[in-house]
Amino acid sequence: MRIDVMRFIKYLGWKSTLASILGAFVIGTFAWMILPPLPRVTIPQDDRFGRLAFSRDCRFIACAEGDRETKRSSEGKLNVWDTHESRVLFSVPYGETYPPVMDGGYSLAFTPEADKLVTYSWGKARFFNIPTGEPWHPDVAHEFPADGKNSTPSWLTTDAAGNLFVLVRDRAKARNSVLDLWSGKETGAWETDRSIDVQFPGGVIEIAEEAALARMIPSGEPRARLAHPKVNPMMSPRQAYRIATPDCRTLLEVDGTVRATVDGREELFEFWAHQFPAVSPDGRLLAVLVYRGHAYRDWLTTLLNKIGMRRSDSLFVVYDLTTGREVARLPEATSAYFSGDGKTLAIVTADEIELYDVPLCSPWGWILGGAMGGAVAGFFVAQWIRWRRTQSAAQKKPVQ
Repeated sequence: MRIDVMRFIKYLGWKSTLASILGAFVIGTFAWMILPPLPRVTIPQDDRFGRLAFSRDCRFIACAEGDRETKRSSEGKLNVWDTHESRVLFSVPYGETYPPVMDGGYSLAFTPEADKLVTYSWGKARFFNIPTGEPWHPDVAHEFPADGKNSTPSWLTTDAAGNLFVLVRDRAKARNSVLDLWSGKETGAWETDRSIDVQFPGGVIEIAEEAALARMIPSGEPRARLAHPKVNPMMSPRQAYRIATPDCRTLLEVDGTVRATVDGREELFEFWAHQFPAVSPDGRLLAVLVYRGHAYRDWLTTLLNKIGMRRSDSLFVVYDLTTGREVARLPEATSAYFSGDGKTLAIVTADEIELYDVPLCSPWGWILGGAMGGAVAGFFVAQWIRWRRTQSAAQKKPVQ
């Protein structure tokens, strides 16, 4: 059956056809501009402890949930999720204590093969098999330094490949050391009077007034150096937010704009960025919280304000650092993480964790649906106008 396009258009009317095309274009373009990418999966969570762990491919997520029982203790449970099946694999009791002038070093991590979950506190590690949740005990269990005067706290950390180590901060001797979790042997050490600003998969960032340094785990070798970071000596060193790639070749500082050092070359990116940065392992993508209420005033934000479609004063924006362009806008959240393989972006909100596939894609199903709705609306508007004109012409026609 052959369709005569011109005859079909003539039957509908040129004006109705053009109105349908215009409606589809306007609504489809607007939907493409305002609709964020859709998450692959959403995991409910209540992150009261601030303890989260992701396997390297983000298939497994561990999150601690609970409530503070007293001023110095919290009780709850540790849930481990399988994001492929969107279900809880197992839950175990979880608690934290906060004695005065002591740091328990609470931390969570998956092994590189994601066959075990490790919880760490007060110099001791506990192991749980994945996916059963059964406790597992190594042949030799090591205890790591963790005294009661807060002079030697220690935390669980990983190298760029996800191997597990313990970072020990000896404040009395101004010395940091990295110990292998399985053997207890020291793999790297360095003397420093700098404070540790950030721990990230692959290394740590030390901060001082003259420079910020990204050191690799487990060797402690300094890689990226950012001169004159924004530090307030009278307050916490977290006046600005810093993050680095797992190979420590790229170090970024976020405080309204983005300053970065890449392979020893310093760059300044003139786009808005305020808090909670996350950088992809290859150093290409940056996800960061932006407060658009007082600064982030592009024409689209202004338009959404006018029509009442802006949901909050902040959002997560993903930038491409190689081109300096905005890639996507995501809902407001408290933190973001890129998976170790760089294929997943996790956005953590107050009550859920959203996982997005990388590269981020527009929700084309919703966009096409909006375009079709615009085409239908344009057609009916044109037909209504055509009908009104016909009625008016009939009323004006003299009766014979």
